[in-house]
Amino acid sequence: MASNMTSISKAGKRLGATVALVALLVATGAQAGPFAEFESDLRGVYAVYRSALFATNQNKPDESAKTVAALSQGWSKLEAKWAKAAPPQYADDAKFAPILSAAAGEIATANKQIADGQLGAAHLTLEKIRDQLGELRARNNISTTSDRMNEFHEEMEKTLEHAKSDITPAVLGDLRGEGAVLAYLIDRIAAAPPPEARNSEEFGQLVLATKAAVKAVREAAASGDAAAAKRALQGLKKPYAILFLKFG
Repeated sequence: MASNMTSISKAGKRLGATVALVALLVATGAQAGPFAEFESDLRGVYAVYRSALFATNQNKPDESAKTVAALSQGWSKLEAKWAKAAPPQYADDAKFAPILSAAAGEIATANKQIADGQLGAAHLTLEKIRDQLGELRARNNISTTSDRMNEFHEEMEKTLEHAKSDITPAVLGDLRGEGAVLAYLIDRIAAAPPPEARNSEEFGQLVLATKAAVKAVREAAASGDAAAAKRALQGLKKPYAILFLKFG
């Protein structure tokens, strides 16, 4: 992530309670049916996973070690509970248990990389889990908030590439189209919040902040103002990053 991430760090601190209570995560869906129970269990551990992603990406050794250790504990509980008896949405997927095992291996590798001071490598290792889970859900026609967040992130990263060079008239044309795609994707996130964000004022505020950042890019591109477009691009990542950290 880019520098000047004070708000993200504050959001990361708010996840501290989640990390501290990781031993209880797998019990969070105990009163639900197996379909919803697994999804609830996974989202609990995934909150710690997001915190680990941010810590490693911000080059924070102590925080990285702490969050990845918590992630390892939470993931071990998840795997022990579900690997031998997949929830109904994945009951016919032969790769379900191997994916849980592979993710555990990635976490163990990241833990060793952090111990060796290789936080950048650990971040890339952890990112594989997001892709593995996304492929699992896509293969089984499951769509979650995390998938919609990932779609936005992928498109946003493509758009942000424009900030690395001059904003030419051709680039402004590209930004008009890309801004429209981002506006559509953030609307999809807003329309289907995760269970813990329903009726959440904070979720709504973070979505509005991300929408405002997208709107700034679109308006700058429409006006043909290259300088404004570059400024808008520089303001695009931060609000989304906070939204992802808390609810992604």
